[in-house]
Amino acid sequence: MVVLEAMSLGLPVVGGASSGAVPWLLRDEAGITVDVKDPRAIAGAIMSLLRDRSLADKIGARARNDALQRFSATAVSELYLRRLEELL
Repeated sequence: MVVLEAMSLGLPVVGGASSGAVPWLLRDEAGITVDVKDPRAIAGAIMSLLRDRSLADKIGARARNDALQRFSATAVSELYLRRLEELL
């Protein structure tokens, strides 16, 4: 949930490459996935965002767009309706 909240605020996210739904949420360059057991990889990803504001802004914008398109109330409602129609 925290990843999705950060995405919806347009924040660049660094998340675990094998951490539950994180890779799915951060698809299409909407964030940076790293091996959470590799502290250097985590630090490197964070430092790259701190050093390159343009990159951080670009990833944050992608994340926000993705979150709004996939998880807005309208988008989720439409998915539920489609699924219910399929089941009926």
